[in-house]
Amino acid sequence: MSWNKPSLSPLCYYRDLTNGTTQVYYRTPLSGPTLKYTDTPTFSWTLTGEKKVISGYEAQRATCQFRGRSYEAWFTPSIPISAGLNFFGGLPGLILELHNMDGALRRSC
Repeated sequence: MSWNKPSLSPLCYYRDLTNGTTQVYYRTPLSGPTLKYTDTPTFSWTLTGEKKVISGYEAQRATCQFRGRSYEAWFTPSIPISAGLNFFGGLPGLILELHNMDGALRRSC
């Protein structure tokens, strides 16, 4: 499953939900895949009691520090897949929104 739109980014992420690994491909428009590696990071999420509705799903807020940045994720336990945007995951449900606290990243499913 790819979370990036090929026209927007040279990076493509493919998550294998059976073993939790993520294949990352860096490609150029003319030559196809030029770099492939496996990235399976672990996240130390802090669950908060905050909730909101996203696309009809009740979502819960979680925060973490990862590679020098602070992130906020909104996930729904109603979809019990521990995955999300790019290579983010590790929560007890699908991540529907992901925000970098400094505003550099803001994505929604």
